[in-house]
Amino acid sequence: MSILYGLIYVLYFMVLGYAARAVFNLIAGKKLIIETKTDLLAHALFLGVVIHVILLNILQHIDTSNLSHLWMIVCTAGASISISLWHAFKYGVATESLKPTKSNTSIILLLLAFSVMLYVNSSHIPNIAWDSWLTWVGKADQWVAHGLSVKITNLEGWLTDSSTIFNVSAHYPDGLSLIYWLAKMTTEHGLQVVLTLYLFSFAMMVLLLVKRLRTTGSPLYLQMTFVIVLYTLPLLNSHLLITGYADVWMAMFIVLIMLTFIDYHEKKELGVALTLMGYLAMLPMLKLEGWIWLVLFIMAHVTTILLSHKNKSIYWVLIGLAMIAFWLFGGINLHFANGHFIINS
Repeated sequence: MSILYGLIYVLYFMVLGYAARAVFNLIAGKKLIIETKTDLLAHALFLGVVIHVILLNILQHIDTSNLSHLWMIVCTAGASISISLWHAFKYGVATESLKPTKSNTSIILLLLAFSVMLYVNSSHIPNIAWDSWLTWVGKADQWVAHGLSVKITNLEGWLTDSSTIFNVSAHYPDGLSLIYWLAKMTTEHGLQVVLTLYLFSFAMMVLLLVKRLRTTGSPLYLQMTFVIVLYTLPLLNSHLLITGYADVWMAMFIVLIMLTFIDYHEKKELGVALTLMGYLAMLPMLKLEGWIWLVLFIMAHVTTILLSHKNKSIYWVLIGLAMIAFWLFGGINLHFANGHFIINS
């Protein structure tokens, strides 16, 4: 049953992500064109995760009970389904390249076999990661017990404010904990539900990468070898099976951003740009080092635009001078009342 609950949880995220695309197409007044099922399902899933985290970040500021928050989520999911149906009836959905092929079937069967193996082995790996239990899973448990709106602070804040609760990792982002919270609130199999989400999400990311290989003309045996390499990466089993780690989510969103970044600079479509912005926004909501990746991607985007300019030689010189200045002055070190902004070597 826990696998079924997990797949329902996956469907919930897909509904949110698909609705976001439907809203965009309603505003643009055009039908949704599904080029491949992989693109549709994968991006709907990951975009739904982004929307879910942003939605619950907003709900945290509404001081009410967990039950009320659950009803708001149910209403959001219901509205998403209604919007998707409204768009489908009004403009329709165009499909291309949806027929199953031998290569697609082979890759999906391979992914399914690996996912089943990982799920079966999950019961044999103890969750001994302190940061998992104290940070992401810990925060979710505290919200289940005290309400999503309760303030979680560090030790000093907890000692001076009787209305707060203490967590040693209070300064960590809440993104992954918010995914856990809903799973724990709606079923007693929270960890297995999120494990199913982990495995499904990783499979969707792999499918996107395989599709990229296929568009470059890679033969089937190389695609399958690529899948095997990804699923046998060192420590992948611990990051997927010891549910609570945010590193694998960071890695998946970094891959998604790179793929979407390429698509945007090839197609220059507004919808792709908005999707890219959503994925970028997710980085600092998963881990603190997400800010570093966000800055790197912004720099990559700016550099790509500047170096395609007709006066790109001038920009090459300016970028070189900026790097030299960065090295000479030791980077950027700014101090504000709310914290520090530091970029060094």
